[in-house]
Amino acid sequence: MKKIKMTLRIFLFVSIFLGLNSCVSNKSMITPDDVLEIEVNLNINETYTYDLGNIPSEGGYSIHKQARNFAESEIQINSNASFLVQYIYKPTNNFEGYDSVELLNCISAGGKGCIQTQLIKLNFHIQN
Repeated sequence: MKKIKMTLRIFLFVSIFLGLNSCVSNKSMITPDDVLEIEVNLNINETYTYDLGNIPSEGGYSIHKQARNFAESEIQINSNASFLVQYIYKPTNNFEGYDSVELLNCISAGGKGCIQTQLIKLNFHIQN
């Protein structure tokens, strides 16, 4: 009887693991080909704007990893510029050094999840 219970537990564990594993789409994973890294030189207290493009009909942009030394770090829709999506960054007052932010673009076909993702990493070098 113990052997049957143990076999049943193993079968149940493997079934759950395989079921959950099949729910994960490889297309939603970030691969090195999907990373755009940009180096940005800023003066102290200078604001930086990065144009992300038009408002997507499906999916969208999000901050994947927030900057650490910011007074402003957000994604906005600029209604004055044909509704462009923009990322705005301003370092904390008088901050000098290195900061970075990671933006994630999820491209969706209207269903659940992303069919493609792109990670945009902005590396800020802030100096006087």
